[in-house]
Amino acid sequence: MIQGDRNTNFYHVSTLVRRKRNQILAIKNHVGEWIHEESAVKEMFMSGFNSIYTSSFTSGSRAAPNVSQWQARLSEEEKESIGGIASEEEIKSILWSLKAFKAPGPDGLHAGFFHRFWLIVGKPYLDKLISPLQMAFVQGRKGIDNAIIVQEVVHTISKKKGRVGYMALKIDLEKAYDKIEWSFIRDMLIRANLPFDLIDIIMSCISTVSTSILFNGEALDPIFSFRGIRQGDPLSPYLFILCMEFLGQLIEEKSNAKLWQPVKASCSGPAFSHLFFADDLVLFAKADHTNCSAIRDVLDDFCSLSGQSVSDAKSRVYFSPNVDRESRESFCDILGFASTPSLGKYLGIPIKHPGSSSRDFNFILDRVKTKLAGWKANLLSLAGRVVLIQAISAAIPAYVKQCTHIPNKILEGIDRVNRNFLWGSSKSSKKIHWVGWQKVTKSKEEGGLGLQTTKGRNTALLAKLNWRLHVEEEAIWKGRKKGRATFNEGSMWIVGRDSKVSFWWENWTGKGTLRYMIQGYLTQGADKWKVGDILSDLCWDWDRIPFELPLQVQSIIQATPNPFTSRGQDKLAWSGNSRGIFDLWSAYSIATKEVFSPPFNYGWIWKLQTLLRIKTLLWLCTHNSIGVKVCLVKRGVVIDELCPICQREPESIIHAIRDCAWVKAVWV
Repeated sequence: MIQGDRNTNFYHVSTLVRRKRNQILAIKNHVGEWIHEESAVKEMFMSGFNSIYTSSFTSGSRAAPNVSQWQARLSEEEKESIGGIASEEEIKSILWSLKAFKAPGPDGLHAGFFHRFWLIVGKPYLDKLISPLQMAFVQGRKGIDNAIIVQEVVHTISKKKGRVGYMALKIDLEKAYDKIEWSFIRDMLIRANLPFDLIDIIMSCISTVSTSILFNGEALDPIFSFRGIRQGDPLSPYLFILCMEFLGQLIEEKSNAKLWQPVKASCSGPAFSHLFFADDLVLFAKADHTNCSAIRDVLDDFCSLSGQSVSDAKSRVYFSPNVDRESRESFCDILGFASTPSLGKYLGIPIKHPGSSSRDFNFILDRVKTKLAGWKANLLSLAGRVVLIQAISAAIPAYVKQCTHIPNKILEGIDRVNRNFLWGSSKSSKKIHWVGWQKVTKSKEEGGLGLQTTKGRNTALLAKLNWRLHVEEEAIWKGRKKGRATFNEGSMWIVGRDSKVSFWWENWTGKGTLRYMIQGYLTQGADKWKVGDILSDLCWDWDRIPFELPLQVQSIIQATPNPFTSRGQDKLAWSGNSRGIFDLWSAYSIATKEVFSPPFNYGWIWKLQTLLRIKTLLWLCTHNSIGVKVCLVKRGVVIDELCPICQREPESIIHAIRDCAWVKAVWV
């Protein structure tokens, strides 16, 4: 909006569409009848939310049983630390991290007041209290790690043979945030060994709230809660995952008792019994009656103590192919869940099973089509359409693209939608694509608009996964092969003392792997050499190599910094930039590189102090891509190229902008 597309019809129409979509005209009751009367609809909303926020513990709170080897607990020193008075620096840091008057409480104070202790309680100790199998809301942990692990374990299950079968369960919790009991939250805070005065402050924050339903712009009477935590409250996610930690401890207790047998994704890898991302739960176990009974007991115990309820209708169990039909039915009877050939999506990412196809990813293409609707193109300039493509097309599929390879059919479909939207084409109206997509997707310095191809972006993000695999030692997942080529080309090892980097198979010279620079076979054992094996007395020992290296290869090795001059261990560096740290832009450039790219001499356009839409118009001019008659004749749209205004000369771009007699008056 700041760059030229201000308060135009686009924003007015967008507001009208959103208002129409959010309007409630009718609601279906529990017997399937549609209620249209406004007062009855309001009453149904009020009664429904009142039932949600009413405690299910009618006879008082229930004490959670002791769990052996309880890990989520602060030490006495840490307890004393967070119970002390916050320093001025800590308070200032919190206040500066929040926007003014954001999320005011019942007393009118903004969110910064209620977060007074959050930075002290949350960030330093949350990682200690929460299991590494819970990836949500803990600094440094990423949800895509869960998605990758689930995919790998499900892949292992789908390939299982032999007598022992496995199963994966996708558990759906009904209204997880809204149904958690306050007494259970207090119990978990006590178990975490937080100071009692701090527990009282936290409980007063979550128990003194009321909620109003906004019905077609009208606020209904307030609803007072007796359980649950507010979504949108910055404190709520951390309280929720602390409560979910109790479920994880129950599972660990069953696993230690050999009643719940986890599943390994590989022979030497870790075993997984569960993975949590907030209320998205996936469980793994051996497929037998003992494990099924243990799973059902754990879920029932957790729900009875916390107030949560598992939706048996929405929860599903996926069995390995070596579990026969009769056994599946028996296990499902114990669990109370239906069997499924596909677990669908987890954290918004399709879980691939045998028989999966590109149709599983159609939802990405459909969302892009919805966001880039044709009417929006008619109300935006070319510059505005570029910005919208960058915002929508880059954001919607990005989460999926960074942890799985999207089928080429879907990637090409997204690019096709982007192309058509950029030039205003639709099914009913075809428009000229003045500049080829290959040029459009170049950087602005190379003559493009800075848009990216979906396939190149997918490859760059997968290369980032490979980077994380090498540099994050505590990552509990394995990398993907897709994107490996881009990663290998853009990265190199800086070798240290006693280097363990492969001499032949890894890039430590900055020129690529040495194995592909020589011909012939390696002698037995030579393919396993490390860089440190070819060093002796602070210099390269060529005699250890049983054959003569080409002079070019020797020069490359000698030009590499001597490992004895560097301290520490081998370090991976990214050669795409001077900092040695991975970045997506350079990875994208490697993934989409071309043999030859002609120079673009008009980069100064993007440095002009003017509106973006004018810069975009000048960019079109540099590519001879304006709808003047000379350009239209080349495309076979018209026959006559004479200027329709002066009727003297051909209507070229320079004629239309500067040389036409009618236009010259503008410049005088």
